[in-house]
Amino acid sequence: MGEEGARILEHEVRELVRRRGLDPIGDRAGLSSLVTDAVGDYATRASAGVVPPLADPAATAQAVTDAVGGFGPLQPYLDDPAIEEVWLNSPSRAANLLSQPGVLTHITLLRDDRAARSVLD
Repeated sequence: MGEEGARILEHEVRELVRRRGLDPIGDRAGLSSLVTDAVGDYATRASAGVVPPLADPAATAQAVTDAVGGFGPLQPYLDDPAIEEVWLNSPSRAANLLSQPGVLTHITLLRDDRAARSVLD
């Protein structure tokens, strides 16, 4: 997804949220609009070589929206109605339990302790 670009974009979106006084959890439509505008602005700067390009702008926009207005890499699993539980087994590993009996899937979501702390804070 172009991790450096995603980090830059997330930082910029968080700053815009602060400046505008937007509630990213309560105003999902406002956050979505802000992220869409930020991705467009970012793409313009990337085409001029000012910032690194995003490999997948749509996936990056969703990841930034999840990070700013949700629980980051855990958010897609929390939004999935088929997921019954999500367990954090360690700072770098999680497991989800599907609603089907006995189906447990282990997933690696978080790269370091800071990521786990940011999700839980």
